[in-house]
Amino acid sequence: MAAEPKPDADIRRRWRYLMIGVLAAALTGRVVAAFAVQKHVENSGRQFLVEGDANGYWELGEKVAKGQPYQIHVPPRKVLRTPGFPIFLAACMHMAGTDVIHARLCLAVVGTACCLLVWVLGAQLSMQRVGFWAAVIVAFNPLQIGSSVLILSETLFTFLMLATLVCQFSLVQEFNRSTGKTETQTRLNLLLPAGCLGFLLAATTLVRPGFLLWVPVCCGTLVWLSSRSRPGGSDETAIDILRGRRIVALCTTLLAFFVTMLPWVWRNAEVTGHVVFTSLWSGPSMYDGLSEEADGTSNMQFFDREQVMSRQKMTEYEMNEHYKQRAIEFAVENPGRAIELAFLKAARYLAPAPSMLEGMHGGIRAGCTAFYMVFAGLVVIGFARGDGNQKLNLLELTVSLGPFLLFLLVHLVFVGSVRYRLPVEFPLAVLAGAGVRQLLTRNQSPPDMAATE
Repeated sequence: MAAEPKPDADIRRRWRYLMIGVLAAALTGRVVAAFAVQKHVENSGRQFLVEGDANGYWELGEKVAKGQPYQIHVPPRKVLRTPGFPIFLAACMHMAGTDVIHARLCLAVVGTACCLLVWVLGAQLSMQRVGFWAAVIVAFNPLQIGSSVLILSETLFTFLMLATLVCQFSLVQEFNRSTGKTETQTRLNLLLPAGCLGFLLAATTLVRPGFLLWVPVCCGTLVWLSSRSRPGGSDETAIDILRGRRIVALCTTLLAFFVTMLPWVWRNAEVTGHVVFTSLWSGPSMYDGLSEEADGTSNMQFFDREQVMSRQKMTEYEMNEHYKQRAIEFAVENPGRAIELAFLKAARYLAPAPSMLEGMHGGIRAGCTAFYMVFAGLVVIGFARGDGNQKLNLLELTVSLGPFLLFLLVHLVFVGSVRYRLPVEFPLAVLAGAGVRQLLTRNQSPPDMAATE
């Protein structure tokens, strides 16, 4: 397809100014939401909107800030949560104090930075105007505004996930540009983003353990997409050199990942006697989604009722394995019910609005539902638009749609909730941004999405 004329500096500058306005509006909305949520929970006589998870994160953050042992509850749970978000909360406490509103304002800034990264990701995958529309969508999404200031790990996870995807794309592009460069140039241009990618994969996993599954997806994508480019001509030596450089870069990514994870894994081995990459909460979480009492929602009453660590003198590791085994046995013995639960969880994951809005003003839920339906329609339009660059199109789909599908599959096993979908809507917004552009240019000749504005 014919490429669009390259825009001049004035057009580029215009998009940047528009983006500054969008970011200012995004920050304003999130700051307002921070004070509104804080006022709401105070009037309700609570500290957090989503109690339980938020209380645990906050207590662990206080432990980190005070240099106390990283554990909560009795008997002590030492590997209940990965340390990424508690460390963030501890940093907020050091910088701004221990008042919850200060942490909410810090999260408002991080949530705004997520909008900026969506713009960067959209510009990388497609063009600046697609990135701009993607950023507009997430900046003004009412659910994203409200959820970004909750004392939950989703906002920080979203930021690190987007940074990972941006770095992942940059590394693939550098693979494709490495032909013809000197060895020194290749080392700097490949190894630096490869190392950053490994660090970001680990940092994101330490905030949300489920992202560990993205590591093989990411490495597999890098291997397959980068292998499709070949140096010009039929020089087998050049091909071998290029293949060797890519292997070194991939090894660098994995090395950086394991080195970043090592302190947490080492500490877990010392306190549990077992190698634990993430946390020891996957077992109860799996049983929450696969048991006789399961209905697709989260209901951890069985954990408090049974208290297997106290009554059966189980260690934290044994408790986790105990519930994991019970969940697997339930699925094996009741495959029909397990499949039915998977559909229920998928419905909750894909629901237009979270269940917590059911008791609120009907207009809020209706507005969130309407926004989500428009968003879904734009994603479909962006997905179906088609373009002439298959490699870029495949990479775009992997980066934008991949996290959404990955977490959908994860939560077919664990419980389902809109809360778990909200972070992966950010990369998905790139497709929605392409959908907006498709609608705005539907009377023009089809664009080449490989062009960058």
